[in-house]
Amino acid sequence: MKKIKTLLKIYKSQLKAVYTDEKEIEAIFYNLLENFYSVSKIDVILNPQLEIEEEKLLKALEKLKNHLPWQYITGNAFFYGLELKVNPHVLIPRPETEELVQWIIDEHTENPPKKILDIGTGSGAIAISLSKKFSDSDVYAMDISDKALKVAELNAKWNSVKLNLIQSNVLEIDELSDK
Repeated sequence: MKKIKTLLKIYKSQLKAVYTDEKEIEAIFYNLLENFYSVSKIDVILNPQLEIEEEKLLKALEKLKNHLPWQYITGNAFFYGLELKVNPHVLIPRPETEELVQWIIDEHTENPPKKILDIGTGSGAIAISLSKKFSDSDVYAMDISDKALKVAELNAKWNSVKLNLIQSNVLEIDELSDK
């Protein structure tokens, strides 16, 4: 058992070569703490002497030192107010992509699209977000990878939306009108 504050110091000292921003290291540390132990930053502030079994955090530290994103370690990512499952078969949704989703929503609020196609859907982040906003639209999520489509399917169920999944390479499709 180690004090959480001691583990945070270990994270900061060992990850400064990987992450230049100390606040980013702290954010990653507290995200892992919450995911692994259901202990929040507030819990630590209120109880500075709090101790935990450190094995999971130390294993995660080794993965982080090898540049594995924390989202793959926890299996979770957040996108446009949604929680998504992620793994190395899909890219981690980027904040910049949230801006794209917002732009699409802003452009189509008065005239919602009947059909939406997300090519290279990966985790399904874009397709799910748009399906949430445009619930009457038929949303198609295409990816070449069956493993990525399984993640998208899981995320669609997790977020209570219906996606039409298509496994295909967009460069090899003559017509999408039949899909």
